[in-house]
Amino acid sequence: MNYWAINQFFSNWDRAIVNQKSTLLLRSITVTYISSKKFYDQDLITIIFDLVASKKKLMEVNFYYSNRQKLLKVAMELHHAGYEKLRIVPSLAPSGMHWRCEFLSADKSASCNASNWIFKIENENILKEILASAEELAKIFIIENSLFIEKCLGKDAAYVTWYKNVISNLKEGELPYAFADWEIPTNTWATNLERKISAYPNDKEFTIGTLNE
Repeated sequence: MNYWAINQFFSNWDRAIVNQKSTLLLRSITVTYISSKKFYDQDLITIIFDLVASKKKLMEVNFYYSNRQKLLKVAMELHHAGYEKLRIVPSLAPSGMHWRCEFLSADKSASCNASNWIFKIENENILKEILASAEELAKIFIIENSLFIEKCLGKDAAYVTWYKNVISNLKEGELPYAFADWEIPTNTWATNLERKISAYPNDKEFTIGTLNE
């Protein structure tokens, strides 16, 4: 049995988000990976899928989702602090297994990788649930990202109201995404619980790709 192959396969999967589409993709990814390495051991495939099932069960009860929902609430606190021109762009990696979140200024002149920021906070908490409140985290974010957040000062009551409604209606463990590597209906966000959310008007303008314009 080649446990090196298992370790390599999961080396970048520690922050994976498990949803229906990523689970379907995983079988083809697994078989392709093993074939490329010339591992044809059916037992190896079985072990990988056992690990996937175990990780999915763990992630349903651990800190992963709660910490990332707290990140979304940090954005609400930043709005309350006067940074109403902060836009939030959650997304999924092409594999469908990583949740990402970019903070952008409304004029798209500045950005911050918010999902990397919350992961850094997680590391400081030894990869456990972050006990600091969203308000406390927002104060930390302002200090650590002062140049970016200054670009978000200003009023945008319509966006703030829409965003507050989105976050307030999320279920436990639910994370939204504005785009992924598969088609999402126009003017719609989706979630890992396969729900649809009405996007903010012209929201598709706010994707990571717009930073290169």
